[in-house]
Amino acid sequence: MAKALNLQEKTANLLCRVLERGKLRVTMVEVAALAEEEGIDEEELYDALLDLEGVRAMVPVRSKTGRGLAWEHRALKVGPGEELEVPIAVYYAFEGLLWTGRWSYEYAAQRYFEAIREVHASSFTEALKVMVSKTSQLLVDAELIKTSIIEVGLPESEAGVLISELKGGGFISPLISMSQLKPTAKGPYYELNPALFRGAVRSKPFMHA
Repeated sequence: MAKALNLQEKTANLLCRVLERGKLRVTMVEVAALAEEEGIDEEELYDALLDLEGVRAMVPVRSKTGRGLAWEHRALKVGPGEELEVPIAVYYAFEGLLWTGRWSYEYAAQRYFEAIREVHASSFTEALKVMVSKTSQLLVDAELIKTSIIEVGLPESEAGVLISELKGGGFISPLISMSQLKPTAKGPYYELNPALFRGAVRSKPFMHA
């Protein structure tokens, strides 16, 4: 996992410990206890959490704006009342790693769509693969999602369903700042979860402020 996510070994081990608990949401107190067991001190823990947030493998629950759940608006704070959550897509990728030995967004997507009983599970997974093949950054827009849906033989109307389910699974998140910078472009924009897709896109990942 450390190599797949480009994380320090201790940071990857901490994420594994969280994932092994089978809980998608954990308190900062729980994370600190696991970190102590891994020999991670307080300063190292903050750096590890920053790295995990950076790849969207574990993100703060709290929003800076008090509304909306876009990853770019999450606020990392270390305190007893704070909570973190692992996107279910990352959990399924971890499951796939245990079962197949590969860290795979395709496995995670198919597993997720089947778990939520999506009738177009396989087609939605294929549409996601089309999206990834056609972007050179960790960034997609609604138009690309729509054309990907059409390319796999589904009606355009299914694009909204796919977007909603990908957001719910933590595969993508609204990139509101980009939509505001380019209001005339074919938005809205979404960032692809780096933990899942960084090794799959054709060039450098999208970096946002």
